[in-house]
Amino acid sequence: MADPMGDLARLRAATYAGRDPRGLAAATVDGDGLVVEVTFADGIGRHQPAAVGEAVRLAVSDARQRMAAAYRALAPEPAEEPSAPHLLGGATQEREAR
Repeated sequence: MADPMGDLARLRAATYAGRDPRGLAAATVDGDGLVVEVTFADGIGRHQPAAVGEAVRLAVSDARQRMAAAYRALAPEPAEEPSAPHLLGGATQEREAR
């Protein structure tokens, strides 16, 4: 049997890692999406501050996306809504026929 509260607690206790596409920065966020660590590639000092800032932003974003994916995987699939074509436009069709 599934334990949704236990699963949620495990997700919140976990950490999620992300990187920027250029590999300049890596970031780790906790289960609430808060940054717990940022590391940089060797030679980061050769890059402009704006590029370093963007690398950090992208690494944190990647880590948060991974965290969100873990939470989405835990969520149940939404139930399909029943179809009711007789309710959609039925009264309008009757009025137009008159």
